[in-house]
Amino acid sequence: MGETGPSCSRDNASLAVKVTDYQNRPIAGVDVKVDGVGEGTTDQNGLADFGDVAGGTYHITVWKEGYRPDPNAIAGPVVIAATVPDGSATVIPAQLAAFSENIIFVGSEMDYDSFWTKMMFISAAWFESTNGSEFRTADRKTIAYVDEGYTRFEKLTIDYLQQKQGFYVVKLAVSMDIVGALNDRLKPNSSGVKEYYLLQDVVFFSHGQPDAIKLNFNTSPDVNLSSSELGWVDTDIFMPGGRFFSYACRTGVASWDESFSSDQDANLDQSVAQQIANRLKVETHAFLTRSDYGKILRERSDSTAIADSLKKSRETADGTLIEIPPDHQGLPHPGLYKRRGARKEGTNEYALWRKAGGIRLPDSAPSPTGLTKGLHVFTPK
Repeated sequence: MGETGPSCSRDNASLAVKVTDYQNRPIAGVDVKVDGVGEGTTDQNGLADFGDVAGGTYHITVWKEGYRPDPNAIAGPVVIAATVPDGSATVIPAQLAAFSENIIFVGSEMDYDSFWTKMMFISAAWFESTNGSEFRTADRKTIAYVDEGYTRFEKLTIDYLQQKQGFYVVKLAVSMDIVGALNDRLKPNSSGVKEYYLLQDVVFFSHGQPDAIKLNFNTSPDVNLSSSELGWVDTDIFMPGGRFFSYACRTGVASWDESFSSDQDANLDQSVAQQIANRLKVETHAFLTRSDYGKILRERSDSTAIADSLKKSRETADGTLIEIPPDHQGLPHPGLYKRRGARKEGTNEYALWRKAGGIRLPDSAPSPTGLTKGLHVFTPK
């Protein structure tokens, strides 16, 4: 309790402090100190009630770990000088701001596992980080990826996002790591000061099926976001206007059929995407069809020239990083040749990389038939 009291004292009044964020949502658990009166903590309505006080001017300090006094400040308290009129019931408003975070989730590629596809999820993440309209400016940006089946050369692309673009990097090894990355909202900055982040834009690049977003598809252990993991995700982690994007196959439907007469036949209301929208109270975008990553790294019309260039260079430089003019590289990856014809094509044991990252975001594929193409928007119900 401070030493200073009200500047004047006549008839009793009452004092409460109402703490909200900059979207006028109440913040619970805020420490409030009124000099000369006492200390309190806000309830679920953002209210700290100090009862009867003498009329006068009070100095009030409002603080919660990780919050800041305005959207452009560093973490710290709000200090207010407020006047309480004689005989009045006064509620003093105060505002605190959280920080914002964007997260890109990147799956492994162990299913197709070939020269043309190995880097498709990371390439899409690169495009999103610099060109994607979903990825708005935020205080913090994170890439969370499954470190499965990628070589050191391939993971240098993640290092670049960290060192040159300022991304924080999180490795995902099991399904609950996704939950942890979503729920971990109080984080130290580069100076060690803890800041509280709300999610703004979250994007998934991975495989998927009607029952889950699958970041380690066709490989063990599972790294999934399904209804099971979703039940562990906190419901208050997004800021107002936050958005969730899934570029995984079929996460907007709950049916495994391959042909439909309309979107509603695919049980959209029971889909993973709708479950995400409902639980997290956030606009969610997802494909009803499979996703098409085939044009992320190159135009298909360039495929023959890319393969021919790689094959010729391997005659003298096999097993090394190979430049493929004008835009690509071949990253050596021993054992990578799952695609039929890779040896004859000359692309076995290499992964394709475009030095500027992906060309575009994934598109929706033609199958299943009868469903609307493109990202479908799911709103909370």
